[in-house]
Amino acid sequence: MILKRRHIAELKLQAEVEAGKAQQRAYENTLEQEQETYMRNSLLRPPSKASQLRALGSSPDVGSQAQVSRIPMLTQSLTNQPIKLEEKPDISPTVDLSTTIAKAVGESMAKAMTMERADIPKPEVFDGDPLKYNDWQISFAALIDMKPYSAIEKLQLLKEFVSGEAKEAISSFFSLNSNDAYQEALDMLHSEYGADEMVEEKFKDRLEQWPKISGRDFSALKHYSYFLNACVTAMNSIPGLNVLNQKRENRNII
Repeated sequence: MILKRRHIAELKLQAEVEAGKAQQRAYENTLEQEQETYMRNSLLRPPSKASQLRALGSSPDVGSQAQVSRIPMLTQSLTNQPIKLEEKPDISPTVDLSTTIAKAVGESMAKAMTMERADIPKPEVFDGDPLKYNDWQISFAALIDMKPYSAIEKLQLLKEFVSGEAKEAISSFFSLNSNDAYQEALDMLHSEYGADEMVEEKFKDRLEQWPKISGRDFSALKHYSYFLNACVTAMNSIPGLNVLNQKRENRNII
């Protein structure tokens, strides 16, 4: 009994499906017919020559017929001609890409160099004392001169680390925008403050001008001993200071 009911239900369902398909086909056929009818009714026939003449308000003489015959040709020729639009001049500013890139790279390098300089130790400022020149020259060479800066940049840095008489001695080189100016400024400083004769005389003058020290002034005695040690060290590179080892000079020192 259950199988029979199931078979009847399947037959009913199949009949409904077939009926739906038939309705779908009928709808599609009706739609196609309506589209064909619309297309036939929407087709426009070209106007006759007589109607064209009536529109122009003239009789169908030979000249008018020739004019009318030329109208479609003229219309067709105008239709086939491409429309030319007026071209406006390009007023957008031209940009040199290479110049822009070079400028950006230069700014980046300048910023990087500024950051690098801010982090590195700096030499002391040299004020023109020959006794300080050798130490200053060593520190300046290590911290500035050996760095990969250009000669012009090194010259500007040199300007920052000299003062007083030393800065005045090389001031004429600061206005020269050349690679040779930096080396010439260094040579000038060495000849004025780094020559052995200059340093030797400065040591002797300092010893002669040293103020007398009381036996109980231990702080002054300590500073004097520091200076005497500096004289002994300088003897290794300045032979003229060996004269301080003579007895006569020792009595003057004591």
